[in-house]
Amino acid sequence: MWISEAQERMVLAVPPDRLARLLEICAAEDVDATVIGEFTNTGRLVLEHRGVRVGDLEMHFLHEGTPRPLRRAVWKPVEHPDPGAPPCADASATLLQLLARPNVASKEWILRQYDHEVQGRSVLKALVGVRDDGPGDAAVLQPLEHSRRGLAIGCGANPDQGQLDPWAMASASIDEALRNVVAVGGDPERTAILDNFSWGNCAKPENLGALVEASRACYATAKAFGTPFISGKDSLNNEYRVGEQTIVIPPTLFVTAVAPLPDVGRAVSMDFKEAENRIYLVGLTHGELGASQYLLQRGEFGGRAPRPDLALAPRRLAALHGALRQGLARSCHDLSEGGLAVALAEMAFAGGLGAEVELARVPTAPLQGGYDGDSVRLFSESCTRFLVEVRPEHAAEFERRLADHDCAPIGRVTAVPRLRILGPGARPRVDLDLESLRRAHQGGFQG
Repeated sequence: MWISEAQERMVLAVPPDRLARLLEICAAEDVDATVIGEFTNTGRLVLEHRGVRVGDLEMHFLHEGTPRPLRRAVWKPVEHPDPGAPPCADASATLLQLLARPNVASKEWILRQYDHEVQGRSVLKALVGVRDDGPGDAAVLQPLEHSRRGLAIGCGANPDQGQLDPWAMASASIDEALRNVVAVGGDPERTAILDNFSWGNCAKPENLGALVEASRACYATAKAFGTPFISGKDSLNNEYRVGEQTIVIPPTLFVTAVAPLPDVGRAVSMDFKEAENRIYLVGLTHGELGASQYLLQRGEFGGRAPRPDLALAPRRLAALHGALRQGLARSCHDLSEGGLAVALAEMAFAGGLGAEVELARVPTAPLQGGYDGDSVRLFSESCTRFLVEVRPEHAAEFERRLADHDCAPIGRVTAVPRLRILGPGARPRVDLDLESLRRAHQGGFQG
């Protein structure tokens, strides 16, 4: 006996008075349809083959009869010293190093190996900009040729944070997936998400405890955003022994977001478009560098992992979506791994245009001792933040729409192909040409 796993099949429960109509429709569409059984009130699942009973199972046993495993979950926050935000002696060199890190560097080498152009329905692709080498926030598809309605598909994940604070990691991953689809024009109020857990051996109480923490964060964050989980999967017990060494996957939640776009013609990409346009930072920067790329590059790890403000973040996404829908933004890019410095570099080399930015203008929460202000503004990975390019004639309306969301003009796009980030006294903290930025980003996997 064998059971086929052929695709494109389904089982339907159909009322008797509608059966004839269903069979008629299937015949007209050249779809095979066969009546295979009927519901009864016996409480048993009975299977017959050519008059011979081959299966007979009590439904109560099916649902309630198997023993449920009981496992112990324990979560104790991991104690790591807080390195704060150490001063950065050479921010230009640090930015180039961050652009080459595996979680930041260009993934073009692997993207080009897969068919991401099925049926030619993509409006925004994974790579955008004048050379098609800028890391887009999300893909935009136009499923129906006769309709301008589209779908944005984006994702969020940060396994480094999972080792420090699984609750924060899960909540921030949802926030990242949502801001990625919003950045290209997706509607946050009609977004759905999918979860993909990758975890270690859940027979160990501490691993299961971390999974419980992440699951609780999923519940709280999805409820706050009003965003349903419509599907998902998990890959647990990812732990292996190689000789005397045990290799365990870091606690990771990968979140995919799907959001509708009312008009694909208004989709927004992340590359700078025009010199002299204003650059706005939307969102408040905190001293949140726990498991950040900046600290990891320095060999540090601890600190506070970023968490979205669940009371404020949904309203910020809605406000930004309204501004993008009105055509007030020429480009938009979320701030994630590497923070402000990396996001500016990506927008600049993707658009083939430079930028000049003043760190003093970055909206920043009060900082505690041990947190260097410039390092926080350059490299913090606080959630629900965006860089938005706005034409001067649209600046007043953009500021009005984002007035309650820590929105500030921090600089301008320039025709000179250099990224200049100025610190106190207009002293350049970063001063790099676009080609150096591009080479660093594209060379991360070539060493």
